[in-house]
Amino acid sequence: MRMGLCVVALVILSHTGFCQSLSDVEQKIGAEINRYRVSHGLQPLLYDIKLSDIARGHSADMLTNQYFSHNSPTPSWRTVQDRLRGGWRFTASSAENLHKTEGCPPAALAEDAVKSWIASPPHHKNLANQRFNRTGIGLASQGGVCLFTQLFSYEPIMVEDIRLVPDGPGYQVTVTALVTDGPRQGSFFFQGKRLGDWQADEAGRFIFLASLPGPGMIEIGQLVANHDWSIELSVPVPLPPGPKAGI
Repeated sequence: MRMGLCVVALVILSHTGFCQSLSDVEQKIGAEINRYRVSHGLQPLLYDIKLSDIARGHSADMLTNQYFSHNSPTPSWRTVQDRLRGGWRFTASSAENLHKTEGCPPAALAEDAVKSWIASPPHHKNLANQRFNRTGIGLASQGGVCLFTQLFSYEPIMVEDIRLVPDGPGYQVTVTALVTDGPRQGSFFFQGKRLGDWQADEAGRFIFLASLPGPGMIEIGQLVANHDWSIELSVPVPLPPGPKAGI
């Protein structure tokens, strides 16, 4: 049985050798997709360890809880954006592909998944999207069933740290971020209101401090023209549960 769908996974594997083989399959999938992209005039994707951890987690979750969907039954893990934010990845441009096989020989797993995604228009649209520049791949397997999740993202601004200090009904916030692509200046917004500007240093790093009146959404935009910003990063306040919650 083979199914292609946009989704992710989470499962615990006990056989060390098979765990290692799944890791090899993840790497092979990434290499094959990059070969496909380059052969079609697209830039290769940067393999991102954190995105792979998030993808692997969802694959395991699907396997453990016996579902196959973008949406997890776990409330804090429900959507792709929930899972990314839980891993402190606040990208505004992302997508994911899912594949499921049963009884497929280990040596053919990578080829089976990649061929399925290329043949499926919605999956192909993700893996051939010229905007995406990062990917994470995570597999989980049990009893001959193997679930695949591939995450895609474009993250010209990456959050390195956020510190929130409660202040009455609101917060004092400090954001440290790194520009990886595009303009090195821009502005911060909260609930659509411009709070101030930022300018990255030579290393691409910048820090922004602000007082927020209460819960809402912080947005970071890169300046692309006079009074014109490209919003590439959105951070919910309070922060979502995750590995850095409580900082």
